[in-house]
Amino acid sequence: MFDSPAKFAVDGVLHYASYLSKEFNVIAVAVSGQSHSNLKISNYLWVKGTIEQQELLDKNKKIVEEILPLKQYIQTALFDHRIEKIRFDDLISLSKEFRFLISYPEA
Repeated sequence: MFDSPAKFAVDGVLHYASYLSKEFNVIAVAVSGQSHSNLKISNYLWVKGTIEQQELLDKNKKIVEEILPLKQYIQTALFDHRIEKIRFDDLISLSKEFRFLISYPEA
């Protein structure tokens, strides 16, 4: 899957993200290059339960190629349609649970 996780930043970060993504939505950040002049930032989003990552896109659908503040990473990930669907489905599920609890209060 990832040829050399010990040698290459992207392979390494995606190797670890693949394990975490079984339980969590993962934002993976890889920094590669030997000097500041050839520095490359790679950002990925791996949605919980999916089989592969995608490059992290901003709200304008452009690839994010810089390190962001943590809050901005989270906000950027929320633009992803897969994350939106998960959040919507979770909200519907919670709403059904609340309706059930309201319909059958404890005596």
